[in-house]
Amino acid sequence: MKRSVVSCTGMIAMASILGLTLLAAENLMADPGGPPVEFTADYRSVEDGKTVVGKYFLGNPGFRMEGSEGGTSFVTLYNRSNKQMISLVPEHRMYMEIPLDPDNLAFLAAGSDTPTACGVPGEATLLGRETLHGRAVEKWRCIPRDGKPMTVWHDTRLQFPIKTERDDGGLFELTNIQERRVDPSLFEIPAGYSSPFGGMGGMFGGGGTPQPPAGGMPQMPGTPPPRSR
Repeated sequence: MKRSVVSCTGMIAMASILGLTLLAAENLMADPGGPPVEFTADYRSVEDGKTVVGKYFLGNPGFRMEGSEGGTSFVTLYNRSNKQMISLVPEHRMYMEIPLDPDNLAFLAAGSDTPTACGVPGEATLLGRETLHGRAVEKWRCIPRDGKPMTVWHDTRLQFPIKTERDDGGLFELTNIQERRVDPSLFEIPAGYSSPFGGMGGMFGGGGTPQPPAGGMPQMPGTPPPRSR
């Protein structure tokens, strides 16, 4: 049987479909009005013409996404208590920290008058109120100060965007939304997982740019050795 290929760059790239979700979740959870409405859902993400589907979980500790890419299952976790985003590869019992944009984190810490529906600083226009997937939503037009224009369908009960459609074709959408308690253990790195980069943040040298460990990048299971220049 052919072994699945684990792509480190692919794991990092998965962070791109989480940007708005991360900001909306963090804004929501920082709301002094109380804890978020916990739920599970199916998701569909389209990025650069590639579609990824899977399961989405939002709980008090953060959010969790499960899916597959290139035949390999992955899990992405975000824990708001330590502001860490982690990618898990269950097949190989490995994990890797995904760097977060420090500008986004600084914006969240400072707060903003931007509506939670848009989640990022910039222009926000309420286009109307609709029903999407049986749920009451507000439809917003969002033009980020630094980013790509998008339309957001914001669930008024969850206080969360259940559909985001960028002008460049990028899409993130939640369906089959079920309000329920989510087990906090789902947002933790499972016992027995290890990092090929020497521990949390070891690949990134404390910053947002990947830094290979001493001796070069390790060969991931099922991948060819790195090419020499």
